[in-house]
Amino acid sequence: EKKGGKLSVNKDSELSGFIIDGKELRGKMGTCRVKARKDVKSTVMLLAECSTDIAISTNQFSLRMDDANRMTRLFPGMPGMEMTYYRCPQ
Repeated sequence: EKKGGKLSVNKDSELSGFIIDGKELRGKMGTCRVKARKDVKSTVMLLAECSTDIAISTNQFSLRMDDANRMTRLFPGMPGMEMTYYRCPQ
């Protein structure tokens, strides 16, 4: 939903959903700022500094663009641990 002209996660959305806005990723649990990015074919590898209400951490993860409305989060070193996300209609 839009709040003050900016997209935000709806209060009724799932915890796993997020918004990508430039170098920022925002979700219900916190916000990440992309520090480094590497594109390899249809996969984007990210290094991001993330903060929640209780902690700040640096995280590595990869997003595979499956099509225009679907992407899959890949967890490095953990084959089979994938999470698929779908674009919400605008």
